[in-house]
Amino acid sequence: MKTFTEFKSENELKPGGLKTFTKSVTFPRSGETIPAGTSLHVYFSEKIPSKVFFRGNSDNVKSILLVNAYKYFATGFTKPPGMKTLEKYSNDAIAKTPTGFKTEPDGYGEDNSPSWLLVMGLI
Repeated sequence: MKTFTEFKSENELKPGGLKTFTKSVTFPRSGETIPAGTSLHVYFSEKIPSKVFFRGNSDNVKSILLVNAYKYFATGFTKPPGMKTLEKYSNDAIAKTPTGFKTEPDGYGEDNSPSWLLVMGLI
């Protein structure tokens, strides 16, 4: 298994800020648990726009799908938009990211988070 540093370099992870978990998360493969109230630096990747990445307790790479991130983090992530909103983003040439920034439909926000259209695999 790759260390976080190796994975970060290989997948060109870019920093997305400090986020705090609202509830405990247990990862099935490793059994590792991140307790509620833990603050972690999150990262985004242009190679894998559907996930948010962070370092686990043992320097392993952990990730959560961006469509589910709002369930686990106290602030900083929004619920996924509906199909009508995604169509509007596509037609208006302005989209939002899971962290609320405005960007181009195929772009990334100020915090390096991808547009919802990229997250959903529509672009």
